[in-house]
Amino acid sequence: MPGENIKSLGKGAWQTIRLLGASLRIQLLAWVFLTFVGAICINLYLSLLTANATANLIFDQTLMASARVIAEDVTVDESGAAQIDIPPAALEMFDTGYQDRVFYRVITAWAISSPGFRT
Repeated sequence: MPGENIKSLGKGAWQTIRLLGASLRIQLLAWVFLTFVGAICINLYLSLLTANATANLIFDQTLMASARVIAEDVTVDESGAAQIDIPPAALEMFDTGYQDRVFYRVITAWAISSPGFRT
């Protein structure tokens, strides 16, 4: 009968598991393997955090450099309006070669310039 084969297979599987649990070599291998997998998981998580922090730091520094280049070319005319000429160097810092668009807005103490974008 098919039911008897399944029952005998179940008994054999449990006996095999008990034998593996009784083997010191298998237990030590399991502990070493689990420790190794845990260490790899922790290392991957810490590497992800470090890579994310590094990318944010580099992007922040690039934004600050771009803002400084833009700030050097801001002039105010006699009427108090800010004249802004965005130099290409300020936008080339973000050039990735994928035809991205850069949106910008310059805010001064007197007024907000009209926002724009460059490709």
